[in-house]
Amino acid sequence: MRKAILCSVVPALLVTAALSFSACDLVGDDPATMQLVPLEVGNRWSYSLSNRTGSRTDSFTMHIEKAFDVQIGGRRIKAFARATQPKNQEIRPGRTLLANESDGLHLLGGFVGSDTVLLNDLFRKYPADQGETWPAPRLGFLTSPEDHAFIRDTLEQKLIAVDEILETPAGTFECHVYRYSFQPAPDCACIWVVYDYYVPGIGRVAEIVTSEDPEREPLLIQRALLYEYSISK
Repeated sequence: MRKAILCSVVPALLVTAALSFSACDLVGDDPATMQLVPLEVGNRWSYSLSNRTGSRTDSFTMHIEKAFDVQIGGRRIKAFARATQPKNQEIRPGRTLLANESDGLHLLGGFVGSDTVLLNDLFRKYPADQGETWPAPRLGFLTSPEDHAFIRDTLEQKLIAVDEILETPAGTFECHVYRYSFQPAPDCACIWVVYDYYVPGIGRVAEIVTSEDPEREPLLIQRALLYEYSISK
């Protein structure tokens, strides 16, 4: 029996010594004890961005910066605030609120500045069977002319693979692959399709965004690959 592996717009920006060994060295044999994304203050994931030519364009880091209790629907839930910070840009990013529940990773809302939106929706189902689908909200954040956190829309998520091998600068992983699509602008004929690669116990190791038009071949828009991470054991 194979050992369980710690290994998912404009698309939401993806993503602490680089790990060159296999994720198999980091996890136990019981997948039931894993979380799709480990949520602990201080956990960090850093990604390199590249465009359709393969040229590196930027990098960014996602990190869990704080934890606190929120009251949602009569329940008190421990929420973790995740921030995304591009390496070369000085911006004030929105924070996404996440929690691990028995059916997977939940989106509890988000905030930017003093504006907050709260909800409690399944975001990434885990464990799940290949081919399963479910609806999940997509958040948006604005900082001008004033701070605003809001739900952009609700998208159908689908788990399209549970054992796809992907090589990244941080290592080679066996991944769960989640897929969703949306129209990037009202006047755009194309559809953007997002493939998020996750390793249970590590989190998202890649995000690949393509543009798909009925009259054209799919076109790569952006690729984000994990190059280093630090998670609490």
